[in-house]
Amino acid sequence: METINKDEILKSSKWIRFIFMVLYAFALNFVLPICIGLAVIQFLFVLFTSKVNLSIANVNSYVIEFLKILYRSYCFKLKKNLFLLKTIQKKRL
Repeated sequence: METINKDEILKSSKWIRFIFMVLYAFALNFVLPICIGLAVIQFLFVLFTSKVNLSIANVNSYVIEFLKILYRSYCFKLKKNLFLLKTIQKKRL
């Protein structure tokens, strides 16, 4: 078994990533019910009016994009930019 490298444990970049991941976990627990609620509201809207509400669909697309970026950051696929809102704004422009 390899010895534990004390310098690796004390790297501030790893602790900052840990803090972001904890914050993202809270964000995920907050955003996921919103996404499900928007889906239910959209279903009711389509049920009663037979039309898709574009405002709800647009908001839900932003929420789903946020969840995709959140997932990529959890899986260490997003290494360069951890600030989600900046990434979403760059993609939308």
